[in-house]
Amino acid sequence: MITLNLNSDFSYILEFLAGSYTGELALQSVTFDHESAVNHMDNVSPDFQLVSLASNEIIIADAATGHRMTMTGTGIDPVSSIEDLANAIEGGLASGAFSQIILEGPAYAGGPNITFATLTAGTDGYTIASGNQSLTFFGDLPTTMSDFSDILSIDARLGTLDTLSNAERAQLITDLSSFAGTGFEFADDGDVLLSSHITDTSITLNVEGYILTINGTFPTDYGEVLEAVLDIEDATDINGYFTSLANVPGLALNGMSFTDPDGTVLMSLTGNIEDESSFDNATVTVDGVEVSHIEIGNDDEYPFQNWIGAFGDELYAAPGQDTHLFGLGGNDILNGDSGNDYLFGGSGNDNLNGGDGDDYLNPGRNIPEGWDSLNTGAGNDTVDLADIYRSGIGLSHYNLNSGITADINSAANTGTIDKGPNGTTTILDVGNAVDWWGLSIGGTQYDDVVNFTLRADSNDWVSFDSSGGNNTINVLGGDGIVRLGYYGNEAINANLTTGSIQHGSTGTDTITGVGLGVTIEVSGTILTDTIIGSAYDDRFILQAGSDTVDGRDGNDLIRYDRSGVTAVNVNLETGTATGNWNGTFFSHTLFNIESARGSRNDGDTLIGNGLGNRLDGRGGNDVLTGAGGDDTLIGGDGYDTAMFSVNSDSISVNVVDDGVEVTSTEGVDFIDSTVEVLHFNDGIFAFSEIEALGGSEQTGTAGADTLAGGSGDDTLNGGDGNDVLRGAGGNDLIQGGDGVDTLVGGDGDDTLLGGTSEDDLRDVIYAGAGNDRIDGGYGNDELRGDAGNDTIAGGFGADTVIGGTGNDTLTGSAFADQIFGGDGDDFVNGGFGHDLLNGGAGADRFYHIGIFDHGSDWIQDYDAAEGDILHFGNGSATVGQFQVNTTHTATAAGERSGDDNVEEAFVIYRPTGQIMWALVDGGGQSSINLQIGGDVFDLLA
Repeated sequence: MITLNLNSDFSYILEFLAGSYTGELALQSVTFDHESAVNHMDNVSPDFQLVSLASNEIIIADAATGHRMTMTGTGIDPVSSIEDLANAIEGGLASGAFSQIILEGPAYAGGPNITFATLTAGTDGYTIASGNQSLTFFGDLPTTMSDFSDILSIDARLGTLDTLSNAERAQLITDLSSFAGTGFEFADDGDVLLSSHITDTSITLNVEGYILTINGTFPTDYGEVLEAVLDIEDATDINGYFTSLANVPGLALNGMSFTDPDGTVLMSLTGNIEDESSFDNATVTVDGVEVSHIEIGNDDEYPFQNWIGAFGDELYAAPGQDTHLFGLGGNDILNGDSGNDYLFGGSGNDNLNGGDGDDYLNPGRNIPEGWDSLNTGAGNDTVDLADIYRSGIGLSHYNLNSGITADINSAANTGTIDKGPNGTTTILDVGNAVDWWGLSIGGTQYDDVVNFTLRADSNDWVSFDSSGGNNTINVLGGDGIVRLGYYGNEAINANLTTGSIQHGSTGTDTITGVGLGVTIEVSGTILTDTIIGSAYDDRFILQAGSDTVDGRDGNDLIRYDRSGVTAVNVNLETGTATGNWNGTFFSHTLFNIESARGSRNDGDTLIGNGLGNRLDGRGGNDVLTGAGGDDTLIGGDGYDTAMFSVNSDSISVNVVDDGVEVTSTEGVDFIDSTVEVLHFNDGIFAFSEIEALGGSEQTGTAGADTLAGGSGDDTLNGGDGNDVLRGAGGNDLIQGGDGVDTLVGGDGDDTLLGGTSEDDLRDVIYAGAGNDRIDGGYGNDELRGDAGNDTIAGGFGADTVIGGTGNDTLTGSAFADQIFGGDGDDFVNGGFGHDLLNGGAGADRFYHIGIFDHGSDWIQDYDAAEGDILHFGNGSATVGQFQVNTTHTATAAGERSGDDNVEEAFVIYRPTGQIMWALVDGGGQSSINLQIGGDVFDLLA
């Protein structure tokens, strides 16, 4: 006796198999890292020739295409050619076990060589790796070249299986019995996405945590597999059906199960399966409810019994019976009847109608931003929204004969609808719907009461669609949006200040809780409506007709991003909006509106009123004009233009997330990056051109990055790796991080910083024009101030510091540095270590702190006549504590420093006996000026 138990979510598995599943599986979006490289190799078809042949390695390659294959192992016979090797393998003479095959070649035509496939063999199977992807096979697989020779023979015989004699088939089964597979795993970036494992009692298939397990008795090697296949052929009748699995030795099925990643059993089957008749008396349950018929069907306009699954169908329940209808994929219509029906929509935009009886309605998991429509009908019904994800739900009650009282509480994740004499609807997991695309409650033609409590700090969205009657809508708190929709045949007169909406002769609705944090949105009719807002932020949707809206206080939004609206012209300054709704012209009068949205697909013209507006073009080629104030302009899809009444050279730009801030006499406007061009009095500029005027923040990776700033104040952080960072204009902050970096400040007063640890090796920094600050950090750096009055510190390392033009402040910091002041009156401080100093042109100041660790500095171009000064850092010293000695110096090779005829001058601090400065050709100076504190002394006087 077979028992089959199904969980309703099992329908998603059927959708997946049918290709209509809308969920997200990583397996469906895997990108193979080296797929293009493999395709390139297929296109060029390399002609592999033997490169080398040894007892532990064989290399074949095509020099023309650049492809190379290397096989490594042990005991490979030292044959002399590919042909000899092939003959050895065919004859079973080669007995060397191989361990790895590596395939290398260009990533693309003319591209770099990469390793795009590696096969590694072990005693328990193979692993094929390519980039971040890997495929591992487990089992007793061939690991010797003689085994592979056998496999080649086996493969040839499998191709002619139908022509083999019984004796040849028996030999083939014997040959295959040496090999067996016990499973495989496919992984992407270390995550196992697909796997299967086989034993003699079970087979499992795991797809990202969805596990199918089949229990029974199964073959254990490939020979037994082939034998079972041949027996199955013999156990199949002329129509292709099994006569009985009992006739297949070594193979039996006695159960299976299917679980989801949470461990929920979606399907289980117990009992022996031998043929189709095994299912004749099977017991089938869905969510614990026994059903008597299973059918996968097409559209039908009259009842079927019990449980029907279909893809994109209209299905009807059997009258008076408890029917299960499964829509599966597609946009289904499921119609219950008078029984206690079970309706499961599955994927797609479904319409579920419960009818009478105590029904269970589950719309399933829809496509993102999809919409399911549900009508529970009379009865004590359950609406289960547990599977809702990024889609919306509409619950209608137009066919009831009395009013409803609905309590929707997303904060508590609960919902109930009291239908009076028609029963009660219980909504499960209401928060799933309101969190994204929304939950709509459709009213009756009678007096309805709807209570909405939304979550704090949320974007919850709910609506009540009035169908007549004197309704009461109570907004009890939270954050989000509550829409009040009116779609009748009479115009509305709404006043959110007084909390009243009169909808013609059909009734008047009362709204309470306006201003409790929830934004109220009123959606009008196709007639001439009059709508007054509140003192808070309101939203309005107008259709056809000559409507009038007064937003009153708050930041209010007018919306034309609706289906059926073509291009609109909205002018918040003049208070007018014109366009077409489903082909009907409209002209709306607007007061106190601060924000506007354009149509979904057409080119709109949106003009602000100078009070700080938010203009959102949506689809189409839109023209957006803030017209003064601090505006937000969003282009959306299409080719959009932001209009300004100033010259481009009068603005300042700041790059921010998702756009730029443009400051002008009109205000500080945020221009979203979806705007393509900005129009000024003196010209039209691409968004990228304006963006380049502002500063940006860019952070590199751990690799070699190239980051470029614009003409604004940029912040560039290279991170680790050998980076190239270019600031261009503006006052930039450029941080190289560790590695061998090149930093270019460009124009502006820039700050350029090298690495911060011993992993920083050597940076080359060009400050560019401007008064810049440079700190080389760690490493042996080359630092150039270029033009401007720069401040440069070498940091930790033997650095080369070059001031350039301008009055620079230069220090070597630690270790032995070389410092060149260049033009200008420079302050040169060698820092710790014995440094080589060159002040360049101008009156330069050479500083020594006065301690031993500061080293003895060599000054190559001291010239008192230019105004050069030696500056001693110990202010308590006296001039009498210094002496000047002169002598010639020379290298080990006898080459003298400076002019061979002029001695060097050594300035010695007598209390320590240390040489503070050595002046090349200093013996030729008529003065050597030393500053101590505020006084300057001539040491030669």
